[in-house]
Amino acid sequence: MKRSILSIGLAVATLALLGALVLHSRPISVDVHVAHHAAIADLERAAEDFTALLVSLNSSWSNVQIPDEGTREARQILFEEFIGRATETIESQDTQAAKTWIEEIDTLDVDALRVSETDASLTARLLEMESLKSMPTSSLEAIEFVAASYPLSGRQRNRRLGGYRVRHHARRNNARRCDNRGVS
Repeated sequence: MKRSILSIGLAVATLALLGALVLHSRPISVDVHVAHHAAIADLERAAEDFTALLVSLNSSWSNVQIPDEGTREARQILFEEFIGRATETIESQDTQAAKTWIEEIDTLDVDALRVSETDASLTARLLEMESLKSMPTSSLEAIEFVAASYPLSGRQRNRRLGGYRVRHHARRNNARRCDNRGVS
């Protein structure tokens, strides 16, 4: 009960202070309001310019600054780890993750040849995955008609050989028939 009375008293006191501020405040002219808005816009533009300047200075500083031995070793370890992860994601066919890892590897500037090899293996995997996709027949286009060729039938082969096989088989078959009837 005491808490409720205390909280109500604080709320009434707050409202009284706000009312006093409203009564003693004066309206701001349009000129002051426009000037205030212009000052805020100028500050925002200055902040954007400052951010762009810091980014350019940071990139130029990192290009000029020669890393010490510890930094080079740390970059090499990080590079090897990123290459391993990129290779794993390529093998698991997660191409988006592999692209992300390769982009991160490229920012380290350690070994451009291995980065290009990893990127080439990703491209090869993408081509392999694309070639394994089935293509609907309706999307194919006939370029040239090639007539079907079938193997020659037995009669056509025998005609080409001059009938030799036909006579030879006929003699052999007659001899078997004679043997089967008991006639020798």
